[in-house]
Order: sequence, then C-alpha cells, then structure tokens
Amino acid sequence: MQIEVHSKTGCRHCVMAKDWLDARSIPFTLHVYDDNDARSAMYDRLGLEGQARSVPQIVVDGVRLGGYSALAQSDLEARYRAAAEAG
Repeated sequence: MQIEVHSKTGCRHCVMAKDWLDARSIPFTLHVYDDNDARSAMYDRLGLEGQARSVPQIVVDGVRLGGYSALAQSDLEARYRAAAEAG
C-alpha cells in the first residue's frame, strides 16, 4: 500500500495527518509544497477545485482520500493492517 501526504510547512492539519499515521506506524511518503505554483500544480493533478484545494491531501494507491478529517474517519488503518498481513 502506497500512502502519500501532500503538505506544506506550517500547516496544522498536515502535522495532525502525519501524527495520525505515525501513531499507527503506517509508513507514508511526504511531499511538501511550499511554493504556490507547485502546490497549484499538485491540486490540478489531483483534479481539485474550490475549497478542496487545500492541504493536507492524502493519496492511497493513487486514489485521493482527502484531508485530515477524511483520514481520521477512514478505515485506512484496517486496510493497511489487512494488506500487511496478506503480504
């Protein structure tokens, strides 16, 4: 399972998302977009518009999960554990 966290420096919800994953020992790749143009390009790649153009953005196996709230309410931990057990 490939998990990516798209973030920017100084983002409280980004820290919360990283802490959530770390607390569950779920590995992830961190992408930091402090440059507005790079962040805008990331939003475009993910097909985000309006208020959805925010960080963090969590992507699991190439599919956007959403931000911190979506992560905290998701079944990602159970899915990760099941995938790890399956090998």
